[in-house]
Amino acid sequence: MFSDLIVMTFGGEATALRAKQALEQMRYSPFLGIVGALVVTRDAAGKVVVHEQWELPAHLPSTSKQMPRLLVEACFGTPGDDGGQELVRAGLDETLVRSVVSALEPRSSMILSYIPRGSLVDVQQVMEALSQLRGTLYHTTVPADVEETILKSLGHERPGIDSQLRD
Repeated sequence: MFSDLIVMTFGGEATALRAKQALEQMRYSPFLGIVGALVVTRDAAGKVVVHEQWELPAHLPSTSKQMPRLLVEACFGTPGDDGGQELVRAGLDETLVRSVVSALEPRSSMILSYIPRGSLVDVQQVMEALSQLRGTLYHTTVPADVEETILKSLGHERPGIDSQLRD
């Protein structure tokens, strides 16, 4: 069984923020897992910003809740980095990685939704909701090997599917 990665890219820097707000107002938004979706923007100078929501009390969320940020970090984390090629070597869809990395150009944005295996979120319903927006939609499955690679490369361990991250 695989996890799912759904990304929608937009030409405007603030467009993904507005799109996420619109998705959250949909009647069936609790079933879309949108609350956990990340909005990522790239400003005119090329700086990548991840817009996250944190719940209080502040404690380490499960790896499945950390995975969207870790995926973004693996693709855009360091200037001069290989743009997600380590993820491709681990088994993530190369076309998707290349497309998303090139689509997030200066003054653009994206929504990234990671749906862990075993989740009750209906992937098709998420894609239908996103398709109502004006952006480019990407979808792929994420093998467990990719998740392990992400966690190892960032110095985290993963003893169980939904365990706590440890430093």
